[in-house]
Amino acid sequence: MSKGATTTTNQMDPQLMAMYEDLYKRAKGVTSIPFSPFTGARFAGFNPDQLQTFEAARGLFDASMSYDPRANLANLYDSPLDISSFQNTFEQEVIDNALADLDRSRALQLKEDQDAAIGSGAFGGSRSALLEAETNRNFFDRAGNLASNMRYQGYNDAINRAMNDRLYRTDLANKQLADQYRNLGLLSNIGLQQQGLQQQGLDFGYNEFLRQINYPRENLGLLASALGSIPYQGSQVTQQETGTGDVLGTAAQLWGYYLMSDERLKEDITLLGKVNGHNIYTWKWNEIAKSLGVNNPPIGVIAQEVKETNPDAVTMGDDGYYLVNYGAL
Repeated sequence: MSKGATTTTNQMDPQLMAMYEDLYKRAKGVTSIPFSPFTGARFAGFNPDQLQTFEAARGLFDASMSYDPRANLANLYDSPLDISSFQNTFEQEVIDNALADLDRSRALQLKEDQDAAIGSGAFGGSRSALLEAETNRNFFDRAGNLASNMRYQGYNDAINRAMNDRLYRTDLANKQLADQYRNLGLLSNIGLQQQGLQQQGLDFGYNEFLRQINYPRENLGLLASALGSIPYQGSQVTQQETGTGDVLGTAAQLWGYYLMSDERLKEDITLLGKVNGHNIYTWKWNEIAKSLGVNNPPIGVIAQEVKETNPDAVTMGDDGYYLVNYGAL
């Protein structure tokens, strides 16, 4: 025994359907536009002033790197202090002049001593010799002290000048080294700027590549947006075809009730199969049936066949046509 099939149909408002189709056609037209990569300028290059600044910085770097301040510093630290070039070249001449002045003083002193001795009548003899010796001793003591002090002072002056020169050259080398570091920074900054400009060009090309890859996805999203932009507003119509099981099931519920099933009221009769030993057919009610107001489902048995095998289930109506008690089948 089979049940009738159920069919559900969705129906949309024709005006909304027309709007929906129009919007979809418009979106499809937009998505058919081919991809157009951007061919204009996307980033600015270096201007002439910047390029000239770069060249000037390179020139400063080259000039600065022509020196080797590190080697100079190492040499200053490792070499002993040389004072020869800082000693006074006239030192001996100055000492000689001072000694000459001192010797003239000695000679004058000797003359004074002799004059005093002559005046006192004591010229010559041991006393005169003692005075002369004392004067000479004083001269040599003073001469030695004078020469020693002058050489010591010259030595100290030479050391001071040599140390000042070493400090000056150390400071100069450090400044050269600092200048090299500064020029290195300038050149590095130039490199970073040029690298950044090159990176912008690479990024632009890569972004255009990504944009071209995403272009179909964006178009697909546009179509999907168009499809979902109008909410569904419609109705559902459900239809159920009547099966043999539906007919006999309903008949079982209507025990004692008779349904018109006379073969004389049917046309286009088609056999479907058997249920409980009875042939089950579909048909169309003819004009006589329609005039009698028959409207029960056009599926079931034929009264004349049932009358032959189960006459108690068939009866004749007042109009002379057979009815079948489906509950008795």
